[in-house]
Amino acid sequence: LKPVVIGISVVATTYSYVWDILMDWGLCRDARLLRSQILYPAKYYYVCAVTNLLLRFAWVIPFLSKDIWPHWFGDIEFITLFLC
Repeated sequence: LKPVVIGISVVATTYSYVWDILMDWGLCRDARLLRSQILYPAKYYYVCAVTNLLLRFAWVIPFLSKDIWPHWFGDIEFITLFLC
């Protein structure tokens, strides 16, 4: 059951991210990534898109093995608390 829940959550998170980029922000509508009229410098949009992606998938951290994190990085619980 756990893999099914994780799979559904990945699909839902991906859908939410794509919705943010395409519908809410109006980006990636044509060959250009940014829309024709932007209010901020282009790099802000790219930074926000990457940050949005990372924070949307922050829920994955508790499912990761502690073996893949460097020892100096601390506990996964601390990282989860920091990101969420």
